[in-house]
Amino acid sequence: MNGHCYVPERADFGTVSIEYRALGPLEVLVDGEAVRLGGAKQRTLLAVLLTSINRVVSTDRLVDEIWDDAGTGSTHTLRVHVSELRKLLEPEHDKGEPWRRLETIDDGYRLKATDEEFDVLKFEHLVANGQWHAALELWRGDAFAGLQSRLAIQAESTRLDEQRLAALEGRIEADLAAGHSAELISELQDLVVAHPYREALRRQLMLALYRAERQKDALDEYQRFAKVLGEELGIEPGPELRDLEERILLQDETLHPDLPRSAIGNLPAAVTSFVGREGDIATARRLLSDTRLLTLTGPGGVGKTRLSLELGSAAAESYPNGVWQVELASLRDPDLVPTTVAAVMGVDPQPDRDVEETLAERLAGKQLLILLDNCEHLLDKTARLAETLLQGCPGLTMIATSREPLGIGGETQYRVPPLETPSDDADASSESARLFIDRATARDLTFEVTPDNTRFLTAICTHLDGIPLAIELAAVRVGSLTLNQIAEGLENRFSLLTGGSRTSDTRQQTLEATLDWSHDLLTDEEQDLLRRLSVFRGSFGLDAVAALDASMAAGDATLDRISNLVSKSLVGTERVGGEMRYELLETVRQYARHKLRAAGEEPAAVEWHTAWYTGVIRSAEPHLTSRDQLEWLERLEKDHDNFRAALERSYSAGDLTAAVRLVGHLSWFWFLHSHYREGNLWLNRLIPLIDDVEPDLAARLLIGAGRLL
Repeated sequence: MNGHCYVPERADFGTVSIEYRALGPLEVLVDGEAVRLGGAKQRTLLAVLLTSINRVVSTDRLVDEIWDDAGTGSTHTLRVHVSELRKLLEPEHDKGEPWRRLETIDDGYRLKATDEEFDVLKFEHLVANGQWHAALELWRGDAFAGLQSRLAIQAESTRLDEQRLAALEGRIEADLAAGHSAELISELQDLVVAHPYREALRRQLMLALYRAERQKDALDEYQRFAKVLGEELGIEPGPELRDLEERILLQDETLHPDLPRSAIGNLPAAVTSFVGREGDIATARRLLSDTRLLTLTGPGGVGKTRLSLELGSAAAESYPNGVWQVELASLRDPDLVPTTVAAVMGVDPQPDRDVEETLAERLAGKQLLILLDNCEHLLDKTARLAETLLQGCPGLTMIATSREPLGIGGETQYRVPPLETPSDDADASSESARLFIDRATARDLTFEVTPDNTRFLTAICTHLDGIPLAIELAAVRVGSLTLNQIAEGLENRFSLLTGGSRTSDTRQQTLEATLDWSHDLLTDEEQDLLRRLSVFRGSFGLDAVAALDASMAAGDATLDRISNLVSKSLVGTERVGGEMRYELLETVRQYARHKLRAAGEEPAAVEWHTAWYTGVIRSAEPHLTSRDQLEWLERLEKDHDNFRAALERSYSAGDLTAAVRLVGHLSWFWFLHSHYREGNLWLNRLIPLIDDVEPDLAARLLIGAGRLL
């Protein structure tokens, strides 16, 4: 079966589920119930087809394998057996339709199955992924038990028996590495009796005996094996076993089991799969190798904590004294930060001594990694403690997760990005789509992505900006809502995304609570600016922010406030040419928009936004026919989303004058930058209404229409 061709994991073989079992007596389960196979010939036919699963087996070979002497009637009889087997495997088959599980291919037949449908394929998949225990649990006896008299089946059975033994050795090796030496001795003694020439098993038995403080028994085992090989095969043990004997004689300290590094420390075991982020892990590991303080920053729900845990687990081998997570989210008193770290590290505070000093003294000679998780509300105290420990403990490395950096010397910041979002309506392979599918399937085993619902899946992931928490909360709704309903519900996402784990921190149970946590850490002035920024659409420049601030009588500290919001991961940045542009994630924008409405400031902010961008396009219009045309077109393209927002709001509010004025000025930009479809869409809407506007605005609109048409 080596080199077999896998069929798609969710291939459509029919509405009836089927399972083939060959790791023991041959069985077929249809819809979970074992079915009665026919006589010996039909069982042999099925077994031979299974030995070449997903590959074509010629008629001649099947005849040779099933009948000892192929007579003239054997080919016809084979067709009869194939027909009966097909009825058994595909009871839902409609007459006239092709058979889907057992196909006729040229002069032969092909039986198709997925990894989940055939225990041999599932076994090989689990072994390839190092899941030894799960792989071995599939075995119920000898492979193809009772059918090994046929050559093809016998060869496959022998191959699988060897794979089973290799998997057993892999499982024992993992158990040895985990320190379970004494528990393995009895099992290994039985195995070396059953497989007396198997050197790998003998090595494992010697190692288990030595680690169980039975050095003499380990050396005796070597001598017995050497005698068996010499007397019966005329050879001696291989170099690996001879080297092991010598190391046991010398009581080599490296033979004692080192528990996995991840066992030293307190990292919690993952209960859900880690999806995507291969690039982020690689980048963060590289940064961690060059710094002693790596701070993972980003907005709430972007996955900073999970990334830090994966990073800590991946780097565990580099820290002999372990990887330790210190969770700070539940703390409210900054003075408790040092004592919390001390408690996690098992350091008892000393009377009349600062906890920081005691910690630094106890950790000074150790090589370890500490994860300070959720620092943003305790920044000053956390920063001071981190600085003290890093200066006093040369073997210490730290990873901090926070909405903003700690702001101390030697710190390296890595801004954790959202997950990759779909590239188009049919892209279900992006990181965010894969995360949604993973969590949705865990919620509802019947969930699957189909050509009909893929576009709703991609819309959900795109509208949620690839934020893992938001995507997971949306996936919780699978089973009670369709993907279409979830996508439509995102217009009111803070009511929809509320089904977080009961055991999660309160701020992680709803999307709104996560953003509330970040919002409440802002100063009043920063909160004011954040909610006003929600009036923008897409990216915007510093000049627009300053003008907005001035219009709302907010003072002249705009640069400080916008810089603080960037630092606190609520506003994103992008350098475009020589200009820094700012942008809110859609989820943050909607949250801030709710705050703007609650403060009663939305009408004034919208009015300012429309006036500002009308002024921008009016001022730019003369330059669109100058030698600086290309430069100005690029400038305007950056603000295109804001022009659209202003136009949509004016039109929806019934402010025809504002809408016509804006379209009249935009027509040159649309024409020169080839936005013909968009321009004509708005012109077709507004031209029938020009009798209600001033003549000069109507004339400008008609000139623009002529240009675009």
